[in-house]
Amino acid sequence: MRFLTATNRGTVKQTPMTNKELINRGIAAGQFPRFLYKFFPINDYFIDEVKNSYIWFSKPPDFNDPFDGSITLQWKATTEQYEVYLTKIAIGRMSEEKIKESSRRMSQNPEVAKAHLQDLVSKVMDRIGVTCLSEINDNILMWSHYANSHKGVCIQFDLGKMVSDDHILVRINYDDNYPLHNFITQGDNPTGLSKAVIGTKSSLWSYEREFRLISGVIGRNSIQRDSVTQVIFGCRSTEERMIIDLFNSNGYRPSYLKTYKKDSEFGLDIKALSY
Repeated sequence: MRFLTATNRGTVKQTPMTNKELINRGIAAGQFPRFLYKFFPINDYFIDEVKNSYIWFSKPPDFNDPFDGSITLQWKATTEQYEVYLTKIAIGRMSEEKIKESSRRMSQNPEVAKAHLQDLVSKVMDRIGVTCLSEINDNILMWSHYANSHKGVCIQFDLGKMVSDDHILVRINYDDNYPLHNFITQGDNPTGLSKAVIGTKSSLWSYEREFRLISGVIGRNSIQRDSVTQVIFGCRSTEERMIIDLFNSNGYRPSYLKTYKKDSEFGLDIKALSY
């Protein structure tokens, strides 16, 4: 996205908005929630993340769901559309004659195009990092799956402070079918490709109400300490004092809460923690 700014000479030029500015504009417009949540077990990895103020971004092939990142590739296109596509991606590396020859071959032989696109998807997925967040903090299954059977914590992040200019925010779409994308006619830039491939999950996961941050950095992605606004302990947690000391001694100032089993229904209440 671009917006207009005035220069000293009175002319107008376009200035690109950063990813962080785009996300904050979305928050202000109500398109994105201000706060998102991430569940953690309490272990050495989590303690290191807190001490060094980062979140780990994994490669999509490392996700626990083997269907995650699945996509139905489409490559049907005319020779002319292939020429436009190859001209764009092969700047200075292919002659005009070679582009025309390859375009004819790919439009006439779908298996050639299929192999090219599968290789492209694989390369992009190996070059991006992703972390998973949720709109909700009280789902019993998520506490069970991601927070060590309710013994861990759920962290509330102020999204506007958490993100950097390197991050792209994606709201997950839930469906019973793989997403369809024709990279020849719809584009194959890494950002669009990343969103297409990792932006859809099976409808069985819809209870997670997930958002994902995509980064060009795999592994450690630094965060601001003031982006951590709440630490919520699971109803089976026993390490509250240690975790509170860990956050406070490392410059964080969140509020502390804890989940409790509801008395007469399957659900959780979240209350401020007295300590």
